[in-house]
Amino acid sequence: MAVCDFTPNAGHTYVDNAGRAYVSKILPIGTLFQSVEKVIIGPHAVIEKERFQQELTDFTNLNSNVKIMIHPLAAVLTPNNIADEARTLNSISSTMQGSASAQIAKIRRNPDLCSMVKDDPYFKEFVADTEMVMQVLLEAGNTVLIETAQGFDLGLNYGHTWPYVTGRDCSIGRWLDNAGVHPNQLGDIIVALRTYPIRVGNTEGGWSGPCWHDQKETSWKEISKKTGIETIEYTTVTKRVRRVFTWSDEQVRRMCMLIKPTYAFLNYTNYLECVKGNNNDFIPHVKELLGEYDCELVLSGWGARNDQMTVL
Repeated sequence: MAVCDFTPNAGHTYVDNAGRAYVSKILPIGTLFQSVEKVIIGPHAVIEKERFQQELTDFTNLNSNVKIMIHPLAAVLTPNNIADEARTLNSISSTMQGSASAQIAKIRRNPDLCSMVKDDPYFKEFVADTEMVMQVLLEAGNTVLIETAQGFDLGLNYGHTWPYVTGRDCSIGRWLDNAGVHPNQLGDIIVALRTYPIRVGNTEGGWSGPCWHDQKETSWKEISKKTGIETIEYTTVTKRVRRVFTWSDEQVRRMCMLIKPTYAFLNYTNYLECVKGNNNDFIPHVKELLGEYDCELVLSGWGARNDQMTVL
């Protein structure tokens, strides 16, 4: 089973071994896999209806047996939400997809200002008491993967530099709350790390925020030059060129202290030629750093496909 609390301001891309790319802004990537029988979207989610319909078609073509359940108080994005963020959030280079505005309207508790899944006839077949579903599944011994969007350092309250953050917390407690899971039911925590951390690209007249004191902003041109591979990355949602930075020990230390991960996955090792001098030094350094917090580096990767991963 997979659980998510996605909003349209974040996206995940999965590429299968045949090279087909699947982009998720609403459904968890786990929906694509036959081993996943149930998908839960929790109450913190914001759903863009047209995008949900598209992903439902694309994803269930690959996994027709999956059952999707949505909390009745998940918010449904409206055009007014998008327009509101376009007026107010350009200065911090937000994705401006309307997610924060939808959550604010929900907090105001005025039905005239927001739309809920329970009130939209289209979602009737998907509405479920997701907390109770979750507890029944867990008590029966099922395995649950909670998939979330946005990095820890972008969290509203625990992020690196407010206001250059996302509109929600990115913490274990909030993810468990969204999934309807009690802290004493928590199993393993898996974190994904990048050899070169990223941020959303700047907008015209806007800036997406500073980096840590022990890292610096670099460029895809510089990475391409040092690796010998022409490389440029675009964000999944905005299609802007991503801002990219060198590695930060301090960023990882703070994440480990507050998230306390069990395992870690290090991706984009194909960029390693210009990190910490060379490939041979960097992975042992990351292992040692994570080991200080009882976190084991178990996977490394060099792309978006499953066959681009190596078990360490």
